[in-house]
Amino acid sequence: VYPFKFLHYGGDWMAPINDALGAVLLGELDADAALAEAQQRLDALTGR
Repeated sequence: VYPFKFLHYGGDWMAPINDALGAVLLGELDADAALAEAQQRLDALTGR
């Protein structure tokens, strides 16, 4: 299965989201912290 490719980011945009979901499910982070971290990583990826 190939990931959905979003513009020139390819499948890289999925990693922050997947990592955040995994961290919440494993109890490593609460949802707010995981989403904040994912947003920072997505902003860095997209140059925002």
